[in-house]
Amino acid sequence: MGDMVASTSVDTIVLISAIGPVVATLIIVFFFFRAARRNDEREAQAARRDPE
Repeated sequence: MGDMVASTSVDTIVLISAIGPVVATLIIVFFFFRAARRNDEREAQAARRDPE
């Protein structure tokens, strides 16, 4: 029984190690694109207010 618990915990650690970086990357990409979209909206708003 103890051997099965050790195997399950190792499998859990390996699974988290495999999925964790992917999730972290997706979160970073989400915030990056969100910031880029907000910046584009600000630039468009400024262009509408002050056309050159």
